[in-house]
Amino acid sequence: MVAMLSSLGQKSAAVRKGLVRGVFLLLVVYATTVIVLLALEDRFVFRPFTSAERWQAPSSDCDFQDEFITMEGATIHVRWFPCPGSNGVALFCHSQNANLSICRPAASVKKWHQETGLSVLFFDYPGYGRSSGTPSETSCYQAAETAYNWLVDKQEIAPAEIVVVGRSLGTAVAVELASRRPHRAIVLVSPFTSIPDVAQTRFPFLPAWLMRNRFDSLSRVGHCTGPTLIVHGTKDAKTPYCLAKQLFDAAPEPRKFLTVCGAGHGDAVLCNFFPELRRCLQVHTRPTGQ
Repeated sequence: MVAMLSSLGQKSAAVRKGLVRGVFLLLVVYATTVIVLLALEDRFVFRPFTSAERWQAPSSDCDFQDEFITMEGATIHVRWFPCPGSNGVALFCHSQNANLSICRPAASVKKWHQETGLSVLFFDYPGYGRSSGTPSETSCYQAAETAYNWLVDKQEIAPAEIVVVGRSLGTAVAVELASRRPHRAIVLVSPFTSIPDVAQTRFPFLPAWLMRNRFDSLSRVGHCTGPTLIVHGTKDAKTPYCLAKQLFDAAPEPRKFLTVCGAGHGDAVLCNFFPELRRCLQVHTRPTGQ
C-alpha cells in the first residue's frame, strides 16, 4: 500500500513537473514571438514601394509639376496638379503600401478637378517612391508638414483653402497635420483610432500596447478645427469599421460619416463620395485660421 501511494505520488509529481515545463515553454515561445514582432514592427507598419519597384507615369490629360524638397534627414518628392480656376487644394496623405504614382486618387486626378474644382498635391513619405530617407511615424508627419509648407510658401495657397485628405495609414498623418495647422476641411478614408488599436482588434492575444508606432488619431482629432468627412466600408478587414466610428464620435462638429455598405478596405470611395465631399465644402466654408 505504501509502495502504491509512493508510486502515485511520484507520477503526480512527474505530471505537475511536465505541466510546469509545458507552461514555461509556451511562455518562452510567446515572449520570443512578441520580441520578434516588435523588432520587425516597422516592416509591418511601413510597406513602401520605391520608384525602382513600382512606378506609373501620370495621365497625359493633366499638367503636373514635380518638386524635391529638403527636410531633416530626407528629400521629399511632391507632385503638383494645378486645376484651372481652382477654389482650393487637396493635400493627399497616401496609405502604407503605395507611393504617389500608384495611390488610388492619383489615377483620378482629372475627376478630382472636375468634381471638386480643387488642385491636387501628392507627396511621398521618406523611403517611398522617389523620396529619400527612412519611413517612421515622425518622418511621415514631417513629410506632410513639408508638403503643407510648400503649398503655403511656394504656391501661396491660403491655409483656409487646404483640404487635408488621408487614406488608411495616411489618415493618421492627415489628422496629426490638421490638429496643428489651419485647414478648410479634413477627409479621412478608412481611418482608425491608433495602430495599437488596429493590432489589438486583429490579434487580441498580443500586447499591442508595447508598439512604438502609435499614429494616435483618437487623441488628436478633437483638435482639428475644420469640418470632418469620414468614409468607411462595413466589410473593412484591415481597419475595422468600429474604430472609424469611435474616431468619428471624438471628432468635433461639423462632421459627417459616410458608410459604404459591403465595401472592403480598398473600396471605400464609391459613387457617393464626391457628392458628399462637395456638400461638405459648400456648406462648411468658414476659414479655420490663417
